[in-house]
Amino acid sequence: MANFASSKNLGNGYPTPGPQRPDIQDIMNHAYFLTDGQWKEAKENNSYDYVIIGSGFCGYAFAKRILEKDKEAKILMVERGGFLLPTHFQNLGASYKKLVGPISETFPWSLSQSTMLEKAPYRVTQHGMLPYFGGRSFLWSAWCPQPEKAQAEKWSPVLFNSLTQKNGETSYFDDAIKLLHVHKSNALPFSKNLKKLGLENNLDQLRLPEYGTLQDIIHNLFAKNKDDFNSQSVTRAKLMKVEYASLACGDGENKGIDFNKFSTPTAILNLVDSTAFPTQNVDSDTEKRRKEGNSMYPNRLHILTECVVEEILNENNQAYGLLTSRGTIALNNAELILATGTMPPATLIQKSFNHQSAGKHFTAHTISAITARVKKDKLSELTENANLQMGAIYLPFFAENGQQFHIQLSIIHDPNPNKNQELAMRYMPDVVSTASPEQLKDSENYVILVCAILGELDIHNEYASFNANKDSDATTGSLLRCNPSLKDKKTWDDMGKTTYDILDYLFDDPEYWYSDLNYYQECHVSGTDFLPERYAIQNSWVKKEERTRYPHVPAMVHEGSTLPIENNNVDSDNKKIEAVVNLDYQLINQGKPVSNLFITGASLWAQSGAWNPTLTMTAMALQLADKRISAKEKQQTTSENTESTAILELIDQSKF
Repeated sequence: MANFASSKNLGNGYPTPGPQRPDIQDIMNHAYFLTDGQWKEAKENNSYDYVIIGSGFCGYAFAKRILEKDKEAKILMVERGGFLLPTHFQNLGASYKKLVGPISETFPWSLSQSTMLEKAPYRVTQHGMLPYFGGRSFLWSAWCPQPEKAQAEKWSPVLFNSLTQKNGETSYFDDAIKLLHVHKSNALPFSKNLKKLGLENNLDQLRLPEYGTLQDIIHNLFAKNKDDFNSQSVTRAKLMKVEYASLACGDGENKGIDFNKFSTPTAILNLVDSTAFPTQNVDSDTEKRRKEGNSMYPNRLHILTECVVEEILNENNQAYGLLTSRGTIALNNAELILATGTMPPATLIQKSFNHQSAGKHFTAHTISAITARVKKDKLSELTENANLQMGAIYLPFFAENGQQFHIQLSIIHDPNPNKNQELAMRYMPDVVSTASPEQLKDSENYVILVCAILGELDIHNEYASFNANKDSDATTGSLLRCNPSLKDKKTWDDMGKTTYDILDYLFDDPEYWYSDLNYYQECHVSGTDFLPERYAIQNSWVKKEERTRYPHVPAMVHEGSTLPIENNNVDSDNKKIEAVVNLDYQLINQGKPVSNLFITGASLWAQSGAWNPTLTMTAMALQLADKRISAKEKQQTTSENTESTAILELIDQSKF
C-alpha cells in the first residue's frame, strides 16, 4: 500500500495526505499476511519446517496441531486467493446468501463433452472451488456426521481404526469434533444454556429459535418406525440409523452463547498471534536462533495470499521448490503439505510429476432435493407457542445395490415467517438447502421438512475421472468427466423414491413442493420445452399424485478420490483401487514415496460413502500432523545418537 497510513514515518496526513482509496487486501496484508516486501524477504532468506498449500479445514487443522505441539516449528501457508469474508456467511446475516453458488466459485478444469451431453435427469456438473482465504469453510453446510466402520468398507481397516480408536483420552475423530466445534442438534450450546437459565419458554421475545420439542418428535417418529419401514421398503433401501445431526456451530469457547457456524479465516488469524514465539524472559542465544530465517519474528505462522502454485519442482522423488505466480521459493528442508481439496492437488501432481494414476478415479455425491410439509396438528405432541422451531436429523441408507446415500433432514415450523425471515436464515441448520420464503409463506400451520439427499458416485465408475489434458497450465490442465454409471443412476433414482416412501409412510399424505427445477428436468426428460399442465403448478405445494418423479439436482458436491490413499485393495465388488498415497500420507511416485510431499483432504477417499467429508478429513489432517511430529522427533533422536557415537569413536581413537 503506497504511503501506508500508519507506518513509522508516514501517517496522520504527514507529510502528505496518504492513500485515499484503501484496498481491503492491502490492509489485510499489512495486518496479517505477507506484504510484497516481506514475501521477497521470505523467498530470499526465510527457512520453514512446513509449507502448507491451502487455508481450508485441513490446512488449518494441520497448522494448529503442529504449532501447538512443536514450539519451534515455523510454517508458511500459501493461499491462491485473497480475503473475502472473515467468518461463515450465515453468521453475518441473510443478505450474504447471495454469495452462495457460481457467483463466488471458479472452475479450474474443463468439463468433458460427454458429461454435458448426458441425458436428463442424469446430467451433472460439479460445484466449483472457492479461491479465497478460508476456502469453502465460509460457504458450507457445517454438517459433520462421523462414519461407522460399515460405511467405510472400501477404506483401509488400519487407517479407519487408527482414526476411531482412542490415543490416550481421545480419538482423532474426537479431536476433530473439538477443533470444528461440533455439537449434536439436540445439545446445541445456546439451547442448553437457555434451559439452565430457565429461558426456553421466552425464545420468541429473545429472538431465538427452538431446537427442541419439534425436533424430538420427528426424530422419535423415524427411530420408532425404522425397522418397520425397512421391512417393507419398496426400493429395498435400508435406513441404517437415526441421529440428531452433528453441526459445527459452537462458539469455540464452550460458552454456548450463540449458534456460530465454523470457518477457518478467523481461526487461522488467531493462530498467528497465539502461537508466536515468546519475546520476554528468553535468553539471547535462543532469541538469535529463532530470528534466523524468520523475517516475521516472533510469528511462527506466515500467510501468503493471492499466490497460485503452478508447479512443484522435484527430482529423485523429492520436492525442492515451488514455482508460483509470485515467484519461486526453495523448500530446502521444509515438508510440503497439499491441503487444497480434491481437484487442484491432482492437477498439480499430474503436471509436476507426469503422474499417470492421479485422477484415475473420481467420486462425489449426487443430489436429490425434496421438500414436504405436514399439518402441525398431525404432530399431537407439538405444543402451541410463538417460537420459531427447528431441527436437524441425519439419516444414512444402504441402497439395494450396496451404494450409500443419506438424507440431511432440516425441520422448520415458523408461525410468523415475515417477522422471522432474518432469524430463520441465521439459525437454519443447512442454509444451502433450506425452506425458502416462498415455501414458508402460508405455511404457518405446517411443519416443513427439507430433504437434501446425497448419494455416492461409485469409485469404480469407468465414466468418471479427472485426467490431465493438453492444457499446460498446472492449475486448470485437467478434464473432468462424471457420467453416472448404470449403478449410479439406480442409486440416484432410489434416493428420491426412498425419501418419498418414508415421508409418505410416516406423515400420511404430506404435500410436496414442485419447483421450477423439477419442471426443467421433466421438460428435458420429455424432450420438450413446454408442458402446459406442469408449467402452471411451478413453485407451489402439490399433492402426492402431482409431485415430480425427477427430484434429481444437476450438480454434485463433496468431490473426492482423485488421489486415493492405501485402501482395502480388493473390495466387495472384487475390484482394486490403485493407491496414489500411502498410509503416511506421502505421494507414491513410480512405486516409491516422495520423501517430503504429503497430501490431505477428500482427494484421498476410497469411497464417498453416506457422510459429509469435513469431519473425517480434519481427523486425517490431525493424524498427519502427529505423524510428521513423530517422524521429526525420531530423526532428531537418530541424529543425536549418531553424533554421540561419532564423538565416542574419536575419543577411542585418541588413545593411540
